[in-house]
Amino acid sequence: TRNLPEIEAVVKVLHELIIEDERKNSTKPVTIGIISTFRAQVEQLKISVSKVISDHMLKKHQVEIGTAHAFQGDERDVMLLSWTFAPNSHNQSLIFAQQPNLFNVAITRAKSKLINFISRPINELPEGLLRDYLEYVKRLNSSIQKNTFKNDFEKIVYNEILEEFPSF
Repeated sequence: TRNLPEIEAVVKVLHELIIEDERKNSTKPVTIGIISTFRAQVEQLKISVSKVISDHMLKKHQVEIGTAHAFQGDERDVMLLSWTFAPNSHNQSLIFAQQPNLFNVAITRAKSKLINFISRPINELPEGLLRDYLEYVKRLNSSIQKNTFKNDFEKIVYNEILEEFPSF
């Protein structure tokens, strides 16, 4: 239930987000949350983040680190989601993370941007909610980069999101 390479990647992206935001937008800082489905990952993330990011910056950007349960009813502008799964993860961990209520809270806390971290190839995940979601995100990102969509509805939704969140 801990994945150190993911923790390193999350901390690196958090650091980059704060530096970029400070450069572009120092008066109205972006709020940032870090979520993981496992308490051990959350506790290690708290330790690792505190070693790299100052308390002042953590408060300024309202950085919160917790499980999906801790974020229920709360949102941040940007969410970093550490799934914690690696090739040696137990299938019970996957089953736990795919509980519909937990899964829903985990993926719906971002106001404008959600960044997923997973250390296991998507095609190696068992069939289920997580794999379907990650395949969808991967397909959507590919469509956006190529500006191709499966249907008009996807294009309309994408354009609406761009209108609401130009930095998307």
